[in-house]
Amino acid sequence: MNITEISIKRPSLIVVLFSVFALLGVIGYLNLGYELLPDFNQPVVVIKTMYPGAEPGEVETSVSRKIEDALSNLEGVDYLETKSMPNASVIIANLKYGTNVENAMQDAQRFIDNIRSDLPADIQSPVMSKVSPNDLPIMSVSATSHLPEKEFYQKMQDEFLPQIQQLKGVAEITLLGGEEREIQVKVDQEKLKLYKVSLSQVVEAINRSGLDLPAGKVQTEDV
Repeated sequence: MNITEISIKRPSLIVVLFSVFALLGVIGYLNLGYELLPDFNQPVVVIKTMYPGAEPGEVETSVSRKIEDALSNLEGVDYLETKSMPNASVIIANLKYGTNVENAMQDAQRFIDNIRSDLPADIQSPVMSKVSPNDLPIMSVSATSHLPEKEFYQKMQDEFLPQIQQLKGVAEITLLGGEEREIQVKVDQEKLKLYKVSLSQVVEAINRSGLDLPAGKVQTEDV
């Protein structure tokens, strides 16, 4: 007996079966989950290195390239992204799916330790962290201005950043790029000799003042 004969001889059975299938379809549709931002959890490791007072070009050649070369042999790396900014280097290691992030971070730390002597002495120790795509910032805002770079950076930090931080739902804001204001101390060599004060004493006095000056230079001239 084929399906045609069953349909003719037992129509009520066919009606019941199709009703069951339709009901199951409706239940399945109502329970169907959907996401506007699907969960694609590709493992990511971020290495951030602060280099106070350095311009982007210096950060690129002295820090970013060397760390990038060291991490190029890291097992499980899909591709690397490098960002060299004033005072900071950020390297994003995108790992292949299924890579053990903890093991990758340990290997990356070992590779960086091996080249630590090749990096500038005055950089801060590289900070490594793992990032889930679900934790990445949902919104990135870029700003430009005709103001001088240092003045614009200070304006963003003092005026706009506090306003954005007050918005409901904002957990954290990171300000990248720009140039921070710096204070330059220009020493009068003649007055140093007059008061019998050495340049090192001037530097010590600045350090004792409790100020944290991430940028600036102390220039000396032959007396």
